[in-house]
Amino acid sequence: MVQQGEGFMPILDTKPKTSQDSSYKSRTTVMKFVEDGVRSLSGILLRPCKTVNFVRIYHLHVFEAIIKGIEKKWYSEPCCSGGINRFEVTAVECLSKQPRRGRGEREKMLKAQVQGGATSLVVPPRNSSAGREYYGGKPTTTLQLHVASGAGGTRRSRVRGAGGVSSAYTQLEAVGQILGPDDSGEDTVAVVATVAVQTAVGGAFSNQILTQGLDDLADLLGRSIHLALVSTELDPITGEEKRAEGYAVNKVKEKDDVVKYEANFELAKDFGTVGAIMVTNEHHNEMYLKSISLTGFPHGPLNFTCNSWVQPKSDKSDQTRIFFTNKSYLPVETPSGLKRLSGEGTRSTSWDRGRRAQDRPTPAKSDPMAESRGKGVYVPRDEAFSQVKQMTFSARTLRSVMKSLVPSIGQALNSSTKGFPYFAAIDALYHVGINLPTPKEEGFFKKVLPRLVKAIATGGGDLLLFETPQLLGRDRFSWFRDEEFSRQTLAGVNPTVIQLVKELPLKSEHDPEVYGPAESLITNELIEEQIRGAMTAEEAIEQKKLFILDYHDVLLPFVHKVRELEGTTLYGSRTVFYLTHDGTLRPLAIELTRPKSETQPQWRQVFTPGFDATSCWLWRIAKTHVCAHDAGYHQLVSHWLRTHASVEPYIIATKRRLSAMHPVNRLLHPHFRYTMEINALAREYLINAGGIIEKSFWPKKYAMEVSSAAYAKLWRFDRQSLPADLISRGMAEEDPTAEHGMKLAIEDYPYANDGLLLWSAIEEWVSDYVTHYYPEASLVASDMELQSWWAEIKVKGHPDKTKGWPSLSTPSDLINILSTIVWVCSGLHAAVNFGQYGYGGYFPNRPTIARTNVPTEENHPGSEAFQQFMEKPELALLEYLQRLHVEEAWAPTKPRDMFLRKGLLL
Repeated sequence: MVQQGEGFMPILDTKPKTSQDSSYKSRTTVMKFVEDGVRSLSGILLRPCKTVNFVRIYHLHVFEAIIKGIEKKWYSEPCCSGGINRFEVTAVECLSKQPRRGRGEREKMLKAQVQGGATSLVVPPRNSSAGREYYGGKPTTTLQLHVASGAGGTRRSRVRGAGGVSSAYTQLEAVGQILGPDDSGEDTVAVVATVAVQTAVGGAFSNQILTQGLDDLADLLGRSIHLALVSTELDPITGEEKRAEGYAVNKVKEKDDVVKYEANFELAKDFGTVGAIMVTNEHHNEMYLKSISLTGFPHGPLNFTCNSWVQPKSDKSDQTRIFFTNKSYLPVETPSGLKRLSGEGTRSTSWDRGRRAQDRPTPAKSDPMAESRGKGVYVPRDEAFSQVKQMTFSARTLRSVMKSLVPSIGQALNSSTKGFPYFAAIDALYHVGINLPTPKEEGFFKKVLPRLVKAIATGGGDLLLFETPQLLGRDRFSWFRDEEFSRQTLAGVNPTVIQLVKELPLKSEHDPEVYGPAESLITNELIEEQIRGAMTAEEAIEQKKLFILDYHDVLLPFVHKVRELEGTTLYGSRTVFYLTHDGTLRPLAIELTRPKSETQPQWRQVFTPGFDATSCWLWRIAKTHVCAHDAGYHQLVSHWLRTHASVEPYIIATKRRLSAMHPVNRLLHPHFRYTMEINALAREYLINAGGIIEKSFWPKKYAMEVSSAAYAKLWRFDRQSLPADLISRGMAEEDPTAEHGMKLAIEDYPYANDGLLLWSAIEEWVSDYVTHYYPEASLVASDMELQSWWAEIKVKGHPDKTKGWPSLSTPSDLINILSTIVWVCSGLHAAVNFGQYGYGGYFPNRPTIARTNVPTEENHPGSEAFQQFMEKPELALLEYLQRLHVEEAWAPTKPRDMFLRKGLLL
């Protein structure tokens, strides 16, 4: 078959250097034989070489034409200085054009050895300047080639032209393609590929029995998993990847829910190093591919860590997945055979390979700037929970809890306790339990919450019994004490907000015309009174003795909006602490502020620890408001914003811009695992409109506005690392002589002490990793994948933030950026995540909503409301909890078993 085309090697040399060329007639004649044979041939792959060890062709008369030309020495003339003067064919296999009809012809072997002239000859490519002059702009005849594949199919390829013109003659470069070894097998390497596949957890896919049977049949037929080994080298003639294909046909081992398959390959010794494996799942179900190991190489086994879902071929026409070797490559070092497969970081505009991680959900029809609320949030398959994780805590489990358990708890609470008339009623949640209504599915609660739900001995019902939090187990009333209140600002679930007081008086940054006077009521005189004359306020500032928990400016714009909602109230708050001589904090004063409105002036009051019963109870109520502020800020800002929402752009940019082989991709991957899935579940059930957060925390429907406002006002990338965060809050300063190079303002600051140990370990590991792959600064600046990754994080991921982004031009820059990302995903997340049940499990310690205003806001001492407070102050405190919604009981008291390691509300 002869076809037309540009840029390919012509089969016929039609224009010799001169018309008197003595070799013109003989060369034209022999090529005429070849051309005649090729017209009825599927093809023969041509390649320059000195010796052709094994050539497969489809028709005998083509071979005879080539041999006849060689025997008549039509190639006898030398081509040029240094040309090849030997052409040898040691074995030729003749294949039938239709193998099924002519099976016998496959066994024919023709052997010949011919001594003869030069065979390394070239012509200019069609699209070169020399080629255009040479061919006169006319179409060039090229050869369409077919090569028998190892799998019994046919692979089509073309031979590209070679540049340059011979100094003696313009001649043809072609002798034959080496397709395989001779019978001795000395030129091949036997390689065994072992494929490890994670099987489905029992019962997880009971609705897939039929397709599972088809998968078993595929295993029996030996067509389970198709593999294509890809070399790191390109074929020098075709310019395509070198591949060896086969099926993993033998199910050799099944242990610990892992099935292993084997595939055998015979690789030519010049195949090169295997750099990638293309996998096609021939089953009818998706499979979780754990790893592939190649053995048989002289240098030892070659391992491919996959840990990825491979969709079945039956789903779509092209579901082939590419897995690269565990060796990492910078873009400039990526082997030529892997460059095309690694991709270019461009988004797919079609749906043939499934959806990718989106930078934002679909816009709402009513408001293009708002997000639509769909039935679910898409997460790429490999970003979803693993199957084992799905069985212990899955989206299905969470949905079941939200739809079945929460209403049942609400029904039980509303029908029995009608709120909490005294603190012992709250304690009963952990010691007595709540009888749950009978669900539709028998044993449902025990399946979902095995550690919380116990069967009732009589009646066959279920008993909800919350696990006793550690705080309550040690001391029932520790949360009452100022020492514990102070300790939790440093070592509690939200230790990232407290900061050093750098000047007095404290002032608001808000406009006084809108919010009222900016200067705080916490004066120098009040501070000196509370520290009992130990020093002046100025000396306390100078000696770094004063610290503040400041929720004044961040909450003040929301006070009136939140107060319009039912069952909640809000203030702006400031809490000032004093560092005592023994290194512990003591709270001095709490200022609660209601900004002025169109109908009311600004109201504010300072509460201090008192010595009489009235002032003590007012102080406790003020602390309760501060704890509610802290709980909401922790969940919406410290946790959701800083360790979940702001991390998503890092993940998406990593998936889009860095190849799977890029060392930065492989460094960050373990720290990003499951974050996308958890965020999707959070958007579906926790932070969604009318979700748990809006029902459980004081901002209610303004929860996401509070988070967004904090992002706009406070979030900067250059303050997310632990050292930068501590320095920005005045909690530490750089000191080369101090441990970790940081001197802490408070020595007993567990978050900082333990965090700096982790930070140093992270920074050391990242530093060693980066300097290994980027020994020179120029490699960072020239890494286009890395630069586009950082640009996307800044420009697309956080487009509202124009300040606080470090440059990325040296290994030192990269170390700082990567260490910061790793810290946020690991150390910071752990600090604000894992203590939630320990501290919030007993909700009087961390109430999520303060429902009523302080008694002194609008009630003068002679009013009826104030008199009720005076008579029974403990009831005023319980008023915050009497109308407790079930979602509030659920949100801070979630069982540890139910939430994942990186869950939003673990």
